[in-house]
Amino acid sequence: MPNVIHTLSAAADLDRQDPLARFRQQFALPLQADGQSAAIYLCGNSLGPMPHAVRDVMNRTLDDWATLGVRGTSRVLARGFPMWTILHHHLLSLWALTLVMWC
Repeated sequence: MPNVIHTLSAAADLDRQDPLARFRQQFALPLQADGQSAAIYLCGNSLGPMPHAVRDVMNRTLDDWATLGVRGTSRVLARGFPMWTILHHHLLSLWALTLVMWC
């Protein structure tokens, strides 16, 4: 039978020992309705808490879209954007090849 944590202090001790705890600060964690206390986030149909780094990447993407339109996608690699922002370019060639082979 697994160990059961019966006290808040025992749970806090485990939190302090957690090797992944250092990553917590990299996420925007939701708050409870009072706007002050951290919420317990256990939603299975979710991407999870938003990484803070995502906001900067999305804002740069939106800025390029606003100022360059579709031409903004050509600046993706030069500006160091993640691969998912240009994945459609790679998929198009794979889809075209698949279509040619299928016909």
